[in-house]
Amino acid sequence: MSGTSHLLMGAALFYGGHVILASGPVRPKLASWLGERGFTMAYSMVALIGLLWLSYGYATAPRAPWWGPQFSAVPLLLMAPASLLFVGAFSQRNPTTVGQTRGLGADAARGVMAITRHPFLWSVALWAAGHLVVNGDFPSLVLFGGMLALALVGTVEIDRKTRGRDPAGWTAFASRTSNLPIAAIAQGRARLVWSEIGWWRLALAAAFYALLIGLHPAVFGVSPIG
Repeated sequence: MSGTSHLLMGAALFYGGHVILASGPVRPKLASWLGERGFTMAYSMVALIGLLWLSYGYATAPRAPWWGPQFSAVPLLLMAPASLLFVGAFSQRNPTTVGQTRGLGADAARGVMAITRHPFLWSVALWAAGHLVVNGDFPSLVLFGGMLALALVGTVEIDRKTRGRDPAGWTAFASRTSNLPIAAIAQGRARLVWSEIGWWRLALAAAFYALLIGLHPAVFGVSPIG
């Protein structure tokens, strides 16, 4: 099987698995059969296998560049806020995340959540967008373009589910947050308070960003800073 075939089949499993299992009539039926814990484990296994297959396909698929790396500064710029959102996503309670759905309300819109109510998905979207711009070939379109689309669609789908689960809490929460980063702050509905984010998160994000740059040549064979 060619690298391109592995790429496409991995993409079908990873992206298709997310779309089919995360929404629509399949999820409640499987959850009823397997139980919530069993469904979560099955969902995670499908996602992991799909991601590994997609990554293998990306590494082995032939490349015919459509454009060169003349936009190399773009991922460097986008990965800075992406690093902060990534750190915040795993260090601050997020009521739109599975297992953290309690306490939905205006008080939850603090720290990183004032920037966007989907910090993890937007960190993925910024990462994918930056790498798509600088890697102009078909495998990169499948990997980074697909990740970008999946992350953006995911934010909308999570909003829909959260709104349906707790309409009153959602109204209060959404009035102080935004899906699009910085939008609520620009509209005056939220305030960016650095003390709520925490200087330690900023320091951790900076260290994470530096680590990504430092390890990039060894892991991926190319330096993001030339």
